[in-house]
Amino acid sequence: MSFASISRVLKHTISIATLFFCAFILGFSLSGCGTQTNREGGSKSADIVGFISDLGIARTPGGDYLGYIFVEGEKDPETQLDKASISVTKKTRIVSRISGRETTLKFGELKIGDKVEVKLTGPIMESYPPQATAKAIVLLKHTGIVRAKNMLEPEVMSISGVTGIGISSRNGDPVIVVYLENNSSDLLSKIPIEYAGYKVITEVTGPIEAFPR
Repeated sequence: MSFASISRVLKHTISIATLFFCAFILGFSLSGCGTQTNREGGSKSADIVGFISDLGIARTPGGDYLGYIFVEGEKDPETQLDKASISVTKKTRIVSRISGRETTLKFGELKIGDKVEVKLTGPIMESYPPQATAKAIVLLKHTGIVRAKNMLEPEVMSISGVTGIGISSRNGDPVIVVYLENNSSDLLSKIPIEYAGYKVITEVTGPIEAFPR
């Protein structure tokens, strides 16, 4: 084989190798870009799905910040977080899917006890619970758990050893949470396992002391 033939073969081999290398780099780059897009809202999955256990309206109206929601849910393969304190701004898209079609909502129409899914934007503060900003909030359903919790609250808060009461999520359903100093059988026997159709669970916090004023 002549030198010119060998040169042509080498050039052809190098061209094919270069083509495969470029294709690999392009595929890797697109994969990275896809991950970024999904994180910013292109993915069908939400960052957190759960129930609003607390909600606050901005004290100073007129700014970009509207308020916050505290969402408690359960972590699964499709979500990043099980609970989070989430800031809501004027850029946050808020919609309802309760009626089977999407309708736009105002922040003030969200209520404690609502089941929502939230997509986040920007950095997530690595505290516990994490703090982040909502890109989009989808209202999935209203629940009556807040009314049930409020009705049960005077009864359980009168029990020695109970430190608080709230709402959370278990297996995708809203539950009432009663917080206890300890899990002694005597104390647990005084807490109902169900109230007004909602499951009641307990969590031990230990004794809670109020800070002096």
